[in-house]
Amino acid sequence: MTPRHPWTPGIRARYTAAGALLGAVVPVLAIALLATLGHWPAAAGPVEALRRLHAEQDLLALTHTAPAALAWVGWWLGGREARLRAVAGSLESRVAEQTAALRQQADALAAANVALHAANDVLVAHQAELERQAESLRASQATLGLIYDGTSDLMFLMALDAPDATGPDAYRCESVNAAYCAVTGIARERVVGRTLRQVLPPEPAELALSRYDETVRTRRALRYEEVIALPTGTRTFDTRLTPIADARGAVTHLLGVARDVTAQKRAEAALRDLSTHDELTGLLNRRGLRAAAEQALLVGRRTARRDAVLFLDLDRFKPINDAHGHAAGDEALRAVGALLRHAVRAGDLVARVGGDEFVVFAAGLAHVGEAYVLAARLQAACAAHNAAAAAAGRAWSIAFSVGVAEQEAGDDLDALLA
Repeated sequence: MTPRHPWTPGIRARYTAAGALLGAVVPVLAIALLATLGHWPAAAGPVEALRRLHAEQDLLALTHTAPAALAWVGWWLGGREARLRAVAGSLESRVAEQTAALRQQADALAAANVALHAANDVLVAHQAELERQAESLRASQATLGLIYDGTSDLMFLMALDAPDATGPDAYRCESVNAAYCAVTGIARERVVGRTLRQVLPPEPAELALSRYDETVRTRRALRYEEVIALPTGTRTFDTRLTPIADARGAVTHLLGVARDVTAQKRAEAALRDLSTHDELTGLLNRRGLRAAAEQALLVGRRTARRDAVLFLDLDRFKPINDAHGHAAGDEALRAVGALLRHAVRAGDLVARVGGDEFVVFAAGLAHVGEAYVLAARLQAACAAHNAAAAAAGRAWSIAFSVGVAEQEAGDDLDALLA
């Protein structure tokens, strides 16, 4: 069985030699001590002699037990050294294990540090790209701002209170461009942040609201024409309303682009007037008279009413041109046109169909012969006009002859005008 505290060979040899040496030295020391005790005085007496005897016996016992004690001490110290060596070995093993673990952790930390550096490089590159994109976005926004405020078209952005929201208070103006304020005469602060009803009059607001709701529901751009009374006057706009959706497809804004086409519409109306109206007098021309008179005859046939046509030829018109010039002749024609417009009944048509020829289409006569009554009223109006003009110092007067054609059953416009 292995002893609890095993001796190592070196320790066993050293302490065996020490025990042998001690066994040789101790008797010598004891003999010397006894020799010393032998010189004690005899007068000490029996008691003292007995005490000395016991001391001598103790010394002799010590000479026999000291080597064994020293050997035990050597054995104990040898076991202590073995334990210390075992502890040292255990500590060395643990230190080695901890060192290996620390080296692994250091390697892992080094790898993590490399990964962090790589990730940092990626983040730096990504941040640089984001900054580049942000700068590009800022430049684009600046360009869009220049376009937004630089375009002559009116632009406005309406924000919905909630995605796909509709209804009277669902739309609130988020921004308008400079042209919007310039054309409408409405300051930006009076528009931005307000609803349709707070910006437009009731009727245009309701009409615009219906179009906004339709655009949100259909998610399709809507183009329409609108006429709005504004501080700068009544204007006509060609408007395109476009829905703007978020990533989920829900409509969040409406972008409106409106072009002021007031001048264009007026020009178109003027062109239509030129095709159907006399430029000098503003009366219907032959084409305009035919279109309007045919429509009136259709209505007359359904209601079985009687219509008539009055033909007027301007008398002494050439002498006015020759004696007073073409400006006086134009003035005479305009005077006849104004006179006829004021003398006829509401609903009658007045036209200049030739150089000095005029026609009055009298619709819905109450009885036979009423057209002649109207002709007499026109002549009386002409006489009153000449009297007022002469009193004002005008050197010439106007006069015209009137012919009457009353509608018979089955007559069409060509029959009346023939």
